[in-house]
Amino acid sequence: MKKFTSMLLTTMIAALTFTGCSSKEVSNAGDSSTVSSEPLSIAMFSAGNDTDTEAVANEVSKITKEKIGVEINITRINFGSWQQQINLMLSSDEKLDLFPAFITPLSTYVANGQVIQLDDLYSKYGSGIAGVIDKQYIDAGKINGKLYGITTNRDLAASYGFVYRKDIAEKYNIDMSAVKNMEDLTKVFAVIKEKEPGMYPLVPQSGASLVETAYGVDRLGDGNLLGVIMNRGDSLSVTNYYETDFYKNFVKLTRSWFKAGYMMPNALNNTETASTFMTSGKAFGYFSNLKPGFAEINSVATGKELATVTFIEGYATTGNAQGLTWAIAKNSKMPDKAMQFLNLAYTDKDISTLLIYGIKDKHYKVVDEQNNIIDYVDGVTPANTAYNPTFGWGWCANQFITPVWKGNSGDYWKQLDNFNKTAFKSKAMGFTFDPEKVKNEITAATSVVSKYQNALSIGAIDPEEALPKFNNELKAAGLDKIIAEKQAQLDAWAATQK
Repeated sequence: MKKFTSMLLTTMIAALTFTGCSSKEVSNAGDSSTVSSEPLSIAMFSAGNDTDTEAVANEVSKITKEKIGVEINITRINFGSWQQQINLMLSSDEKLDLFPAFITPLSTYVANGQVIQLDDLYSKYGSGIAGVIDKQYIDAGKINGKLYGITTNRDLAASYGFVYRKDIAEKYNIDMSAVKNMEDLTKVFAVIKEKEPGMYPLVPQSGASLVETAYGVDRLGDGNLLGVIMNRGDSLSVTNYYETDFYKNFVKLTRSWFKAGYMMPNALNNTETASTFMTSGKAFGYFSNLKPGFAEINSVATGKELATVTFIEGYATTGNAQGLTWAIAKNSKMPDKAMQFLNLAYTDKDISTLLIYGIKDKHYKVVDEQNNIIDYVDGVTPANTAYNPTFGWGWCANQFITPVWKGNSGDYWKQLDNFNKTAFKSKAMGFTFDPEKVKNEITAATSVVSKYQNALSIGAIDPEEALPKFNNELKAAGLDKIIAEKQAQLDAWAATQK
Protein backbone atom coordinates (compact mmCIF):
# COMPACT_ATOMS: atom_id res chain seq x y z
CA MET A 1 0.00 0.00 0.00
CA LYS A 2 4.28 2.95 -1.13
CA LYS A 3 4.22 3.30 1.37
CA PHE A 4 1.43 6.81 1.72
CA THR A 5 3.73 8.87 1.76
CA SER A 6 4.03 11.82 2.85
CA MET A 7 1.49 13.24 0.34
CA LEU A 8 -0.50 15.24 2.73
CA LEU A 9 -3.85 16.69 3.54
CA THR A 10 -5.13 18.11 0.27
CA THR A 11 -3.74 15.29 -1.84
CA MET A 12 -5.52 12.79 0.32
CA ILE A 13 -8.81 14.65 0.58
CA ALA A 14 -10.82 12.29 -1.53
CA ALA A 15 -8.30 9.90 -2.96
CA LEU A 16 -7.73 8.26 0.38
CA THR A 17 -11.23 8.73 1.69
CA PHE A 18 -12.68 6.11 -0.56
CA THR A 19 -10.48 3.04 -0.18
CA GLY A 20 -11.09 -0.34 1.37
CA CYS A 21 -11.03 -4.14 0.98
CA SER A 22 -13.93 -6.51 1.66
CA SER A 23 -17.68 -6.19 1.37
CA LYS A 24 -18.34 -9.39 3.25
CA GLU A 25 -20.08 -8.83 6.59
CA VAL A 26 -19.60 -11.62 9.09
CA SER A 27 -20.48 -12.47 12.68
CA ASN A 28 -18.32 -10.94 15.38
CA ALA A 29 -16.98 -12.04 18.72
CA GLY A 30 -17.34 -9.81 21.74
CA ASP A 31 -18.27 -9.75 25.41
CA SER A 32 -21.03 -7.46 26.63
CA SER A 33 -21.35 -9.26 29.96
CA THR A 34 -18.34 -7.38 31.32
CA VAL A 35 -19.14 -3.67 31.22
CA SER A 36 -16.26 -1.22 31.53
CA SER A 37 -16.73 1.92 33.59
CA GLU A 38 -14.01 3.65 31.59
CA PRO A 39 -14.33 4.49 27.88
CA LEU A 40 -11.97 3.00 25.33
CA SER A 41 -9.49 5.70 24.31
CA ILE A 42 -8.88 5.85 20.55
CA ALA A 43 -6.54 8.25 18.75
CA MET A 44 -7.24 9.27 15.16
CA PHE A 45 -5.62 11.88 12.96
CA SER A 46 -7.59 14.96 12.03
CA ALA A 47 -8.67 16.23 8.64
CA GLY A 48 -9.79 19.54 10.07
CA ASN A 49 -13.49 20.40 10.31
CA ASP A 50 -14.18 17.58 12.77
CA THR A 51 -15.80 19.44 15.66
CA ASP A 52 -18.61 16.87 15.75
CA THR A 53 -16.22 14.04 16.64
CA GLU A 54 -17.66 13.74 20.15
CA ALA A 55 -21.20 13.51 18.78
CA VAL A 56 -20.11 10.73 16.42
CA ALA A 57 -18.28 8.91 19.23
CA ASN A 58 -21.46 9.07 21.31
CA GLU A 59 -23.43 7.41 18.52
CA VAL A 60 -20.80 4.70 18.15
CA SER A 61 -20.84 4.20 21.93
CA LYS A 62 -24.55 3.37 21.86
CA ILE A 63 -23.67 0.36 19.71
CA THR A 64 -20.47 -0.69 21.45
CA LYS A 65 -21.95 -0.47 24.95
CA GLU A 66 -24.73 -2.86 23.95
CA LYS A 67 -22.54 -5.27 22.01
CA ILE A 68 -19.21 -5.35 23.87
CA GLY A 69 -19.86 -3.46 27.07
CA VAL A 70 -17.70 -0.38 26.52
CA GLU A 71 -18.09 3.18 25.31
CA ILE A 72 -15.45 4.97 23.23
CA ASN A 73 -13.68 8.30 23.32
CA ILE A 74 -11.90 9.66 20.23
CA THR A 75 -8.93 12.01 20.46
CA ARG A 76 -8.18 13.90 17.24
CA ILE A 77 -4.57 14.79 16.46
CA ASN A 78 -3.54 17.20 13.72
CA PHE A 79 -2.08 15.31 10.77
CA GLY A 80 1.11 17.36 10.72
CA SER A 81 1.92 16.65 14.36
CA TRP A 82 0.68 13.07 14.41
CA GLN A 83 4.03 11.34 14.92
CA GLN A 84 5.15 13.67 17.68
CA GLN A 85 1.87 13.59 19.61
CA ILE A 86 1.40 9.82 19.39
CA ASN A 87 4.93 9.26 20.66
CA LEU A 88 4.24 11.61 23.58
CA MET A 89 1.08 9.71 24.43
CA LEU A 90 2.85 6.36 24.20
CA SER A 91 5.76 7.47 26.36
CA SER A 92 3.61 9.09 29.06
CA ASP A 93 0.83 7.96 31.37
CA GLU A 94 -1.80 9.51 29.13
CA LYS A 95 -4.69 7.13 28.54
CA LEU A 96 -4.49 5.45 25.14
CA ASP A 97 -5.81 2.08 24.05
CA LEU A 98 -6.02 2.00 20.27
CA PHE A 99 -4.27 3.96 17.54
CA PRO A 100 -3.36 3.54 13.88
CA ALA A 101 0.35 2.90 13.31
CA PHE A 102 0.89 5.30 10.44
CA ILE A 103 3.87 7.19 8.94
CA THR A 104 6.15 5.72 11.64
CA PRO A 105 6.67 2.06 10.64
CA LEU A 106 4.98 -0.56 12.79
CA SER A 107 8.40 -2.15 13.34
CA THR A 108 9.57 1.06 15.05
CA TYR A 109 6.73 0.94 17.55
CA VAL A 110 7.56 -2.71 18.21
CA ALA A 111 11.27 -2.00 18.64
CA ASN A 112 10.43 0.78 21.09
CA GLY A 113 8.16 -1.48 23.10
CA GLN A 114 5.19 0.85 22.56
CA VAL A 115 2.63 -1.71 21.35
CA ILE A 116 1.55 -5.12 22.58
CA GLN A 117 1.58 -8.50 20.87
CA LEU A 118 -1.87 -9.37 19.53
CA ASP A 119 -1.73 -13.12 18.77
CA ASP A 120 -3.72 -14.32 21.79
CA LEU A 121 -6.22 -11.46 21.64
CA TYR A 122 -6.71 -11.98 17.91
CA SER A 123 -7.21 -15.71 18.39
CA LYS A 124 -9.82 -15.07 21.10
CA TYR A 125 -11.71 -12.10 19.68
CA GLY A 126 -10.73 -11.70 16.01
CA SER A 127 -13.05 -14.13 14.23
CA GLY A 128 -14.82 -11.30 12.44
CA ILE A 129 -11.55 -9.78 11.23
CA ALA A 130 -10.37 -13.18 10.00
CA GLY A 131 -13.52 -13.46 7.91
CA VAL A 132 -12.86 -10.13 6.23
CA ILE A 133 -9.11 -9.84 5.61
CA ASP A 134 -7.04 -12.41 3.72
CA LYS A 135 -4.48 -14.20 5.88
CA GLN A 136 -1.53 -12.89 3.85
CA TYR A 137 -2.53 -9.33 4.73
CA ILE A 138 -3.01 -10.25 8.38
CA ASP A 139 0.46 -11.80 8.35
CA ALA A 140 1.86 -8.52 7.06
CA GLY A 141 1.23 -7.15 10.55
CA LYS A 142 3.70 -9.60 12.06
CA ILE A 143 7.19 -8.71 13.25
CA ASN A 144 9.50 -11.66 13.86
CA GLY A 145 6.54 -13.99 13.49
CA LYS A 146 4.39 -12.22 16.10
CA LEU A 147 1.28 -10.15 15.35
CA TYR A 148 1.41 -6.50 16.41
CA GLY A 149 -0.83 -4.66 13.96
CA ILE A 150 -3.97 -5.31 11.92
CA THR A 151 -4.29 -3.55 8.59
CA THR A 152 -7.38 -1.60 7.67
CA ASN A 153 -9.49 -2.82 4.78
CA ARG A 154 -8.51 -0.49 2.00
CA ASP A 155 -6.56 -0.67 -1.27
CA LEU A 156 -3.83 -3.05 -0.11
CA ALA A 157 -1.98 -2.91 -3.40
CA ALA A 158 -0.85 -0.07 -5.64
CA SER A 159 -0.14 0.67 -9.26
CA TYR A 160 1.95 3.67 -10.26
CA GLY A 161 1.97 6.24 -12.95
CA PHE A 162 1.35 9.83 -14.01
CA VAL A 163 -1.67 12.01 -13.16
CA TYR A 164 -2.44 14.85 -15.57
CA ARG A 165 -4.93 17.51 -16.63
CA LYS A 166 -7.05 15.76 -19.26
CA ASP A 167 -8.60 19.02 -20.43
CA ILE A 168 -5.19 20.56 -21.09
CA ALA A 169 -3.95 17.50 -22.98
CA GLU A 170 -7.06 17.59 -25.17
CA LYS A 171 -6.75 21.34 -25.69
CA TYR A 172 -3.38 20.85 -27.40
CA ASN A 173 -4.17 17.49 -29.02
CA ILE A 174 -1.60 15.63 -26.91
CA ASP A 175 -2.04 11.89 -27.37
CA MET A 176 -1.47 10.57 -23.87
CA SER A 177 -2.20 7.02 -25.01
CA ALA A 178 1.22 7.14 -26.68
CA VAL A 179 2.91 7.66 -23.30
CA LYS A 180 4.18 4.22 -22.29
CA ASN A 181 7.01 5.19 -19.94
CA MET A 182 8.51 8.20 -18.18
CA GLU A 183 10.78 9.06 -21.08
CA ASP A 184 7.71 9.58 -23.29
CA LEU A 185 6.65 12.45 -21.05
CA THR A 186 9.52 14.62 -22.27
CA LYS A 187 7.70 15.62 -25.47
CA VAL A 188 4.50 16.23 -23.52
CA PHE A 189 6.25 18.54 -21.09
CA ALA A 190 7.78 20.49 -23.97
CA VAL A 191 4.31 21.26 -25.35
CA ILE A 192 2.99 22.34 -21.95
CA LYS A 193 5.97 24.62 -21.32
CA GLU A 194 5.47 26.32 -24.71
CA LYS A 195 1.67 26.58 -24.68
CA GLU A 196 1.04 27.18 -20.96
CA PRO A 197 3.88 29.37 -19.65
CA GLY A 198 2.09 29.91 -16.33
CA MET A 199 1.75 26.20 -15.65
CA TYR A 200 4.38 23.79 -14.29
CA PRO A 201 4.57 20.69 -16.52
CA LEU A 202 5.60 18.59 -13.49
CA VAL A 203 5.31 19.13 -9.74
CA PRO A 204 6.35 16.96 -6.79
CA GLN A 205 3.60 14.92 -5.17
CA SER A 206 4.39 16.37 -1.77
CA GLY A 207 7.29 18.49 -0.60
CA ALA A 208 10.25 17.73 -2.84
CA SER A 209 9.34 14.08 -3.52
CA LEU A 210 8.57 12.92 -7.03
CA VAL A 211 7.77 9.43 -5.70
CA GLU A 212 10.38 7.86 -7.93
CA THR A 213 10.76 5.34 -5.15
CA ALA A 214 7.24 4.11 -5.78
CA TYR A 215 8.07 2.51 -9.08
CA GLY A 216 8.35 -1.19 -8.50
CA VAL A 217 10.25 -1.76 -5.26
CA ASP A 218 9.57 -3.75 -2.12
CA ARG A 219 11.06 -1.90 0.84
CA LEU A 220 10.77 -5.04 2.98
CA GLY A 221 8.51 -3.53 5.54
CA ASP A 222 10.80 -1.01 7.22
CA GLY A 223 9.78 2.11 5.32
CA ASN A 224 13.14 3.07 3.81
CA LEU A 225 15.09 2.28 0.66
CA LEU A 226 18.24 1.00 2.35
CA GLY A 227 18.13 -2.39 0.68
CA VAL A 228 15.16 -3.32 -1.51
CA ILE A 229 13.82 -5.93 -3.90
CA MET A 230 13.28 -4.55 -7.40
CA ASN A 231 10.71 -5.47 -10.04
CA ARG A 232 7.70 -5.52 -7.70
CA GLY A 233 9.44 -8.02 -5.46
CA ASP A 234 9.79 -10.78 -8.06
CA SER A 235 12.84 -12.28 -6.33
CA LEU A 236 14.36 -12.54 -2.86
CA SER A 237 17.56 -10.71 -3.75
CA VAL A 238 18.20 -7.55 -1.72
CA THR A 239 20.04 -4.80 -3.58
CA ASN A 240 21.18 -1.20 -3.25
CA TYR A 241 18.39 0.77 -4.87
CA TYR A 242 20.62 3.78 -5.49
CA GLU A 243 22.98 1.70 -7.62
CA THR A 244 20.28 0.19 -9.84
CA ASP A 245 19.97 1.11 -13.50
CA PHE A 246 16.43 2.25 -12.81
CA TYR A 247 17.53 4.88 -10.32
CA LYS A 248 20.49 6.01 -12.44
CA ASN A 249 18.26 6.46 -15.48
CA PHE A 250 15.55 8.18 -13.49
CA VAL A 251 17.79 10.87 -11.99
CA LYS A 252 19.41 11.49 -15.37
CA LEU A 253 15.95 11.97 -16.85
CA THR A 254 14.76 14.32 -14.12
CA ARG A 255 17.99 16.30 -14.45
CA SER A 256 17.22 16.85 -18.14
CA TRP A 257 13.69 17.95 -17.24
CA PHE A 258 15.00 20.34 -14.61
CA LYS A 259 17.47 21.93 -17.03
CA ALA A 260 14.75 22.24 -19.69
CA GLY A 261 12.47 24.06 -17.27
CA TYR A 262 9.83 21.34 -17.07
CA MET A 263 10.14 21.09 -13.28
CA MET A 264 8.96 23.80 -10.94
CA PRO A 265 12.19 25.78 -10.30
CA ASN A 266 11.93 25.87 -6.49
CA ALA A 267 10.89 22.21 -6.09
CA LEU A 268 13.59 21.47 -3.53
CA ASN A 269 12.02 23.96 -1.11
CA ASN A 270 8.42 23.12 -1.95
CA THR A 271 6.02 22.53 0.95
CA GLU A 272 2.80 22.21 -1.05
CA THR A 273 1.05 19.11 -2.35
CA ALA A 274 0.44 18.27 -5.99
CA SER A 275 -3.30 18.44 -5.36
CA THR A 276 -2.93 22.07 -4.25
CA PHE A 277 -1.14 22.96 -7.49
CA MET A 278 -3.72 21.09 -9.57
CA THR A 279 -6.60 22.85 -7.82
CA SER A 280 -5.05 26.26 -8.41
CA GLY A 281 -4.39 25.48 -12.07
CA LYS A 282 -0.62 25.84 -11.72
CA ALA A 283 0.32 22.25 -12.60
CA PHE A 284 -0.17 19.88 -15.52
CA GLY A 285 0.74 16.67 -13.72
CA TYR A 286 2.58 14.63 -11.10
CA PHE A 287 3.64 11.07 -10.33
CA SER A 288 1.52 9.08 -7.90
CA ASN A 289 0.37 5.74 -6.66
CA LEU A 290 -2.85 4.79 -8.45
CA LYS A 291 -5.91 2.62 -7.91
CA PRO A 292 -9.33 2.12 -9.51
CA GLY A 293 -11.29 5.37 -9.63
CA PHE A 294 -8.26 7.54 -8.80
CA ALA A 295 -8.84 10.05 -11.60
CA GLU A 296 -12.56 10.39 -10.94
CA ILE A 297 -12.13 10.90 -7.20
CA ASN A 298 -9.34 13.45 -7.57
CA SER A 299 -11.20 15.30 -10.31
CA VAL A 300 -13.91 15.98 -7.73
CA ALA A 301 -11.31 16.92 -5.09
CA THR A 302 -9.40 19.37 -7.32
CA GLY A 303 -12.21 20.66 -9.48
CA LYS A 304 -10.17 19.78 -12.58
CA GLU A 305 -10.68 17.01 -15.13
CA LEU A 306 -7.88 14.53 -14.47
CA ALA A 307 -6.72 11.32 -16.11
CA THR A 308 -3.88 8.87 -15.51
CA VAL A 309 -1.21 6.89 -17.33
CA THR A 310 -0.15 3.66 -15.64
CA PHE A 311 3.52 2.68 -15.81
CA ILE A 312 3.47 -0.28 -13.42
CA GLU A 313 0.43 -2.47 -12.75
CA GLY A 314 -0.81 -3.20 -9.26
CA TYR A 315 1.33 -5.13 -6.83
CA ALA A 316 1.26 -5.73 -3.10
CA THR A 317 4.04 -5.72 -0.53
CA THR A 318 4.16 -5.96 3.24
CA GLY A 319 4.63 -2.20 3.25
CA ASN A 320 1.29 -1.67 1.50
CA ALA A 321 -0.54 -3.54 4.24
CA GLN A 322 1.59 -2.04 7.01
CA GLY A 323 1.03 1.49 5.71
CA LEU A 324 -1.69 1.72 8.33
CA THR A 325 -2.30 -0.93 10.96
CA TRP A 326 -4.40 -0.72 14.11
CA ALA A 327 -2.29 -1.35 17.18
CA ILE A 328 -2.98 -1.58 20.91
CA ALA A 329 -0.85 0.70 23.05
CA LYS A 330 1.49 -0.84 25.60
CA ASN A 331 -0.09 1.22 28.38
CA SER A 332 -3.65 0.11 27.54
CA LYS A 333 -5.59 -0.92 30.66
CA MET A 334 -8.22 -2.78 28.62
CA PRO A 335 -6.57 -4.63 25.71
CA ASP A 336 -9.41 -7.20 25.61
CA LYS A 337 -11.99 -4.48 24.99
CA ALA A 338 -9.68 -2.85 22.45
CA MET A 339 -9.52 -6.03 20.39
CA GLN A 340 -13.26 -6.60 20.77
CA PHE A 341 -13.86 -3.09 19.45
CA LEU A 342 -11.57 -3.71 16.48
CA ASN A 343 -13.37 -6.93 15.65
CA LEU A 344 -16.70 -5.12 15.83
CA ALA A 345 -15.44 -2.23 13.72
CA TYR A 346 -14.44 -4.61 10.92
CA THR A 347 -17.88 -6.21 10.83
CA ASP A 348 -20.51 -3.67 11.91
CA LYS A 349 -21.53 -1.42 9.02
CA ASP A 350 -23.20 1.14 11.30
CA ILE A 351 -19.98 1.70 13.28
CA SER A 352 -17.86 1.88 10.14
CA THR A 353 -20.26 4.33 8.49
CA LEU A 354 -20.37 6.56 11.56
CA LEU A 355 -16.58 6.65 11.91
CA ILE A 356 -16.04 7.55 8.26
CA TYR A 357 -18.98 9.73 7.30
CA GLY A 358 -20.53 10.89 10.54
CA ILE A 359 -24.24 10.97 11.37
CA LYS A 360 -26.86 10.36 8.72
CA ASP A 361 -28.96 13.41 7.76
CA LYS A 362 -26.62 15.63 9.76
CA HIS A 363 -23.31 15.15 7.94
CA TYR A 364 -24.43 13.15 4.91
CA LYS A 365 -27.55 12.01 3.12
CA VAL A 366 -28.40 9.08 0.85
CA VAL A 367 -28.77 10.27 -2.75
CA ASP A 368 -29.10 6.89 -4.46
CA GLU A 369 -30.65 4.15 -2.33
CA GLN A 370 -30.31 1.46 -4.96
CA ASN A 371 -26.55 1.89 -5.26
CA ASN A 372 -26.06 3.04 -1.65
CA ILE A 373 -24.46 6.33 -2.69
CA ILE A 374 -24.26 9.29 -0.31
CA ASP A 375 -23.33 12.97 -0.42
CA TYR A 376 -23.19 15.97 1.91
CA VAL A 377 -26.52 17.15 3.24
CA ASP A 378 -27.90 20.33 1.72
CA GLY A 379 -25.87 23.37 2.69
CA VAL A 380 -22.87 21.34 3.84
CA THR A 381 -19.62 21.40 1.89
CA PRO A 382 -16.04 20.19 2.53
CA ALA A 383 -15.31 23.73 3.71
CA ASN A 384 -18.04 23.98 6.37
CA THR A 385 -18.78 20.40 7.41
CA ALA A 386 -18.37 19.59 11.09
CA TYR A 387 -17.27 16.04 10.27
CA ASN A 388 -14.97 15.78 7.28
CA PRO A 389 -14.72 12.25 5.80
CA THR A 390 -11.21 12.78 4.45
CA PHE A 391 -9.36 9.88 6.08
CA GLY A 392 -11.94 7.11 6.00
CA TRP A 393 -9.26 4.55 5.25
CA GLY A 394 -7.59 5.42 8.57
CA TRP A 395 -10.60 6.08 10.79
CA CYS A 396 -12.44 2.89 10.09
CA ALA A 397 -11.47 -0.74 9.89
CA ASN A 398 -13.61 -1.79 6.93
CA GLN A 399 -14.86 0.66 4.34
CA PHE A 400 -16.31 -2.02 2.11
CA ILE A 401 -19.39 -2.41 4.29
CA THR A 402 -20.16 1.31 4.10
CA PRO A 403 -21.92 3.48 1.51
CA VAL A 404 -20.09 4.90 -1.51
CA TRP A 405 -19.51 8.64 -1.74
CA LYS A 406 -21.02 10.46 -4.71
CA GLY A 407 -18.69 10.56 -7.70
CA ASN A 408 -17.90 6.85 -7.56
CA SER A 409 -19.78 4.00 -9.19
CA GLY A 410 -22.02 1.83 -7.06
CA ASP A 411 -19.65 -1.12 -7.47
CA TYR A 412 -16.57 0.85 -6.40
CA TRP A 413 -15.82 -1.38 -3.42
CA LYS A 414 -15.99 -4.44 -5.66
CA GLN A 415 -13.50 -2.81 -8.01
CA LEU A 416 -11.04 -2.23 -5.16
CA ASP A 417 -11.59 -5.71 -3.78
CA ASN A 418 -10.73 -7.17 -7.18
CA PHE A 419 -7.72 -4.84 -7.41
CA ASN A 420 -6.38 -6.29 -4.15
CA LYS A 421 -7.05 -9.88 -5.13
CA THR A 422 -5.52 -9.69 -8.60
CA ALA A 423 -2.44 -7.62 -7.68
CA PHE A 424 0.99 -9.19 -8.09
CA LYS A 425 2.20 -10.27 -4.66
CA SER A 426 5.83 -9.68 -3.75
CA LYS A 427 7.73 -12.87 -2.97
CA ALA A 428 8.60 -11.22 0.33
CA MET A 429 4.96 -10.57 1.21
CA GLY A 430 4.60 -11.04 4.95
CA PHE A 431 8.25 -10.35 5.78
CA THR A 432 9.22 -7.37 7.93
CA PHE A 433 12.85 -6.48 8.53
CA ASP A 434 13.98 -6.13 12.16
CA PRO A 435 16.49 -3.22 12.20
CA GLU A 436 17.78 -3.78 15.76
CA LYS A 437 21.20 -5.18 14.79
CA VAL A 438 21.99 -2.35 12.37
CA LYS A 439 20.10 0.59 13.84
CA ASN A 440 23.24 2.74 14.10
CA GLU A 441 24.06 2.12 10.46
CA ILE A 442 20.48 2.91 9.47
CA THR A 443 20.63 6.21 11.35
CA ALA A 444 23.86 7.16 9.59
CA ALA A 445 22.65 6.05 6.15
CA THR A 446 19.33 7.84 6.57
CA SER A 447 21.22 11.08 7.16
CA VAL A 448 23.08 10.54 3.87
CA VAL A 449 19.82 9.87 2.04
CA SER A 450 18.32 13.12 3.32
CA LYS A 451 21.37 14.94 2.00
CA TYR A 452 21.08 13.67 -1.59
CA GLN A 453 17.84 11.92 -2.48
CA ASN A 454 15.37 14.76 -2.99
CA ALA A 455 17.90 16.95 -4.77
CA LEU A 456 18.69 14.11 -7.17
CA SER A 457 15.09 13.10 -7.72
CA ILE A 458 13.92 16.55 -8.80
CA GLY A 459 17.02 17.15 -10.93
CA ALA A 460 18.46 20.00 -8.87
CA ILE A 461 21.97 18.51 -8.86
CA ASP A 462 24.03 16.72 -11.51
CA PRO A 463 23.79 12.92 -11.03
CA GLU A 464 27.04 12.35 -12.89
CA GLU A 465 28.83 14.07 -10.06
CA ALA A 466 26.49 13.57 -7.10
CA LEU A 467 25.39 9.95 -7.49
CA PRO A 468 28.87 8.39 -7.02
CA LYS A 469 29.38 10.57 -3.92
CA PHE A 470 25.95 9.54 -2.66
CA ASN A 471 26.72 5.82 -2.93
CA ASN A 472 30.22 6.19 -1.49
CA GLU A 473 28.83 7.97 1.56
CA LEU A 474 26.09 5.34 1.93
CA LYS A 475 28.68 2.58 1.96
CA ALA A 476 30.78 4.49 4.48
CA ALA A 477 27.68 4.77 6.66
CA GLY A 478 27.24 1.00 6.62
CA LEU A 479 24.77 0.32 3.80
CA ASP A 480 26.47 -2.96 2.84
CA LYS A 481 26.03 -4.20 6.40
CA ILE A 482 22.35 -3.22 6.34
CA ILE A 483 21.78 -5.05 3.07
CA ALA A 484 23.59 -8.15 4.32
CA GLU A 485 21.44 -8.20 7.47
CA LYS A 486 18.26 -7.76 5.45
CA GLN A 487 19.29 -10.59 3.15
CA ALA A 488 20.09 -12.90 6.06
CA GLN A 489 16.75 -12.22 7.75
CA LEU A 490 14.85 -12.58 4.48
CA ASP A 491 16.53 -15.91 3.69
CA ALA A 492 15.76 -17.20 7.19
CA TRP A 493 12.12 -16.12 6.81
CA ALA A 494 11.86 -17.70 3.37
CA ALA A 495 13.07 -21.02 4.77
CA THR A 496 10.03 -21.12 7.05
CA GLN A 497 7.50 -20.42 4.26
CA LYS A 498 5.71 -22.97 2.11
